[in-house]
Amino acid sequence: MIGLAIPRGSRGLLFYVRRSLSCSASRVSRAISISAAQNITNAFDGHSLLPSCSVFKPYASIGTNLLFFEKGTPTKEIWFWEHRVPEGQKAYSMTKPIRFEHFRGCIDWWGGAKREGREETPQAWRVTAEEVKARGYNLDIKNPHRWPTTRATQRRCWPTWPAPRPTRRACAIS
Repeated sequence: MIGLAIPRGSRGLLFYVRRSLSCSASRVSRAISISAAQNITNAFDGHSLLPSCSVFKPYASIGTNLLFFEKGTPTKEIWFWEHRVPEGQKAYSMTKPIRFEHFRGCIDWWGGAKREGREETPQAWRVTAEEVKARGYNLDIKNPHRWPTTRATQRRCWPTWPAPRPTRRACAIS
């Protein structure tokens, strides 16, 4: 179990590969992930998650997440901050690496050590611990402020959204 020897009030950061704590992982990986996510939400205040871009490019296109937590009280809500690649850049690479100033927006939003004054924005949203539990402890939660780019994702995320009308094509009658 994670955190047995961690003193109360300690802070930590879990850096993990995206989808390793989600439903799309293998069966064994998923069982371990459920246990880790349950432990983090029950024994820690898993207060902030930064779903970031791939930091392993050009070697691999693996997305990574940063989960910040404190030992003590159980998680009530998890705040998400979507880190975006700078304007004019498609991804991070060896020649265009991630830099400290790329986190300036997140640092300004963070709210200091007590995380005061956080507000939902197009890049920030929150999810309750009950929602995480209802999702089977899947922490791979997409930004609800962004419109999905594919029709399949649109249908999955917004099943009640009106379906697009079929386009009419002119038919040649012979």
